[in-house]
Order: sequence, then C-alpha cells, then structure tokens
Amino acid sequence: MGKRFVDAPETREGRVVQRTIELVAGGILLLFGVVLLGFAGWGFGGLAWASIRLGTLPPGGAFPWTVLACLLAIAVFATQVGFRLVWNRPNTHGSLLSPAGWATLAFVFVGIGLASSIAMVRSGREIPIGLDFGFLMFALPCLLVARRLRRRSRGPR
Repeated sequence: MGKRFVDAPETREGRVVQRTIELVAGGILLLFGVVLLGFAGWGFGGLAWASIRLGTLPPGGAFPWTVLACLLAIAVFATQVGFRLVWNRPNTHGSLLSPAGWATLAFVFVGIGLASSIAMVRSGREIPIGLDFGFLMFALPCLLVARRLRRRSRGPR
C-alpha cells in the first residue's frame, strides 16, 4: 500500500480506521492552517496599511509584526502537516517532518518555555515549574524522533 506515516495493523479494518484518523486529523490541521494563513495575511495587510497611512510603525512598535510572524509560522506548519496527512504524502524519511524539522520544533518548545519563564520573572511573578516541565516534555519526544530519523536515513554501518 506504499509508504505510510505509521505502520497500520494488518487487517482491513485496522487500515480503514488508521486512514480515517489521518483524514480527520489532517483535515482539521489543514483547515486550521488555512484559516490562520488568512488571518495572518489580513493582519499583515492591516498593519502595512496603517504603517503607510501613518508614515511610521503603528502603536505597539514591532510587537504586532512579531506576533503575526509567529502566527504565520504556525499556519504554514499546520497547513503543511495537514496536507501531508490528508493526501498521505510522507516525506523521504517517512515522517511528517524531516529530522531538522523535528529538531527545530523541539527548540521552539524550549524557546517558548524559556521566554515565558523570563517574562514571568521580569513581571515579578513566580515561575510555575509545571509550565517549563510541560514544554520540555513536548521537546524531548521531538528530539528523539529527529535522532531516530537521522540514524535511519544514514543506514546500517
């Protein structure tokens, strides 16, 4: 049946259930990504229009541009993964992301955890350890998948 994201059970029912899950998850991600792309485009257009009308950055400085750039990155990621799931198009590694993509995602989780901790310290609040631990728990599996895919792509020695 070709390359698949996850090895399906050998029964026909197992393959049908797996494909249904892939379609539902991919469809939701694809729809979310496309809507977020539209929202980010609308936001960039509005900020650009305001900047042109004012002749300078609108109130808030570069912060709104940064937020929209992050939304755009999330939208592109969700759209790509949704597309791959809906149309069953794994990459050459047989995964949703390349090893570099998984490592980048792990560092994004670590970065978000660090940024939230720094923001809480600067505002004088106590850092909830669970927050940082949660981001690390998302980052660790991403790094493990990247390592496994990197080793698999090199082949046996």
